[in-house]
Amino acid sequence: MRILFIGSVSLSASLLTELINMNKNIIGVFTKNESNFNSDFCNLKNIANKAKIPTYMTQNINGKEEIKIIKELSPDIIFCF
Repeated sequence: MRILFIGSVSLSASLLTELINMNKNIIGVFTKNESNFNSDFCNLKNIANKAKIPTYMTQNINGKEEIKIIKELSPDIIFCF
């Protein structure tokens, strides 16, 4: 199963780490560089990079470029935590 992961909070980091530890097929991670409204903000780039998972930085997951990338990745499932 091809998993696309979206997240930018501490729960996202924990769940991404768990999926990596379970050797799941994570084909990409979308995260943010910063957030002004999440008190538990967490950039997932370092976690994804250590696992050699492509990382995409975004402030708008519904943007045209983001949608294009998602279509190209062709995930079976998208997790947004």
